Amino acid sequence: MLVLPGELVPADVEAIRQLTFWYVQLMRAVAEESLDLPFPRLEIWMLDLTEALTALAPRVAGPPIAPGDVERVGGQVAGKTMPLEDDWSRAAVVSPGAALASDDGRAKGLALFSLLHEVGHTLVERLGTLSGAREIGWHPTAHSLRKAGNAVRHGLDEWRVSSMASTALRGVITNGDGQPVSIPELVGGTYRDALGGVLDSVCPGWPDAVTRYRNHRMSLGDLYAQVVGETVGVFTFLSHCEAEAAMLAQSTPLRDEYAQHPATRLYLGEPWGALVDCDAPLLAPVCEFADAEGAYLSEVVPKIIEMWRRVGLTFTDGPGPEDLRIDVAAPLRDAAAP
Repeated sequence: MLVLPGELVPADVEAIRQLTFWYVQLMRAVAEESLDLPFPRLEIWMLDLTEALTALAPRVAGPPIAPGDVERVGGQVAGKTMPLEDDWSRAAVVSPGAALASDDGRAKGLALFSLLHEVGHTLVERLGTLSGAREIGWHPTAHSLRKAGNAVRHGLDEWRVSSMASTALRGVITNGDGQPVSIPELVGGTYRDALGGVLDSVCPGWPDAVTRYRNHRMSLGDLYAQVVGETVGVFTFLSHCEAEAAMLAQSTPLRDEYAQHPATRLYLGEPWGALVDCDAPLLAPVCEFADAEGAYLSEVVPKIIEMWRRVGLTFTDGPGPEDLRIDVAAPLRDAAAP
């Protein structure tokens, strides 16, 4: 099922349908031949993001959708993938697609990358449920171990799907001389360029929030939302940087020009380093996926828990999903050992 804007002319509709069909078939081949994964049934919505999210919100089998909430750490959401069945056997992909009929090669390339990126999310989520690595359905919780695991999974997933999409488009997008062009070159900038601002939101942002709470100028709920909630967004942003670095044959930014940023030295360096250094495969077939993802979680989750302790938050998970004790101490603000 493909949903397109009503104002498109018939020739553009046909061009978009054909291009979408062939590239979705390419991802189907990746799923079935490389990952031993049954391809999910997809609805592809190429409308305005807010319009599509508004239409899909009542049908999503997962966290409630806020159609107008498109902000994320470091920018705005460009596309979205949502389950229509708890096990991701059916899913909706929202990705801007009108440019697929454009004569502008740059715009068409970016639209293709966005489409393949979002379809890739459905494959990874389906791998998670079929392999047993991830729970079927949505089970909200405040527990710190689950929240840290979510940060790892989100980071891995963005890295995985960007890698899949860039591999699928390798050699397809070229410049006037026929030379391959990477996605960062098409964009004309990189996530890496904006990473400094994201790191500033971590430090001094997170320790400043802890200090406000300790001075009775912030609620504990707001502190938890800022530090723990933003951790997922920061790991997602770092994964975009990592995927771009691979496309451009560059080093990990937290070990290069951002190595001395306080957020790296005090908080993010160890957990993110553990993720990129883990020797488990980034993507694996269904029969191997749970072991691979489990290896990442066992390496990185304890380091995220320790990162939060350095920020000033120590968590004790209780028996119920919302049972959580939070002890708040002074944050680590320099490179000295705690």
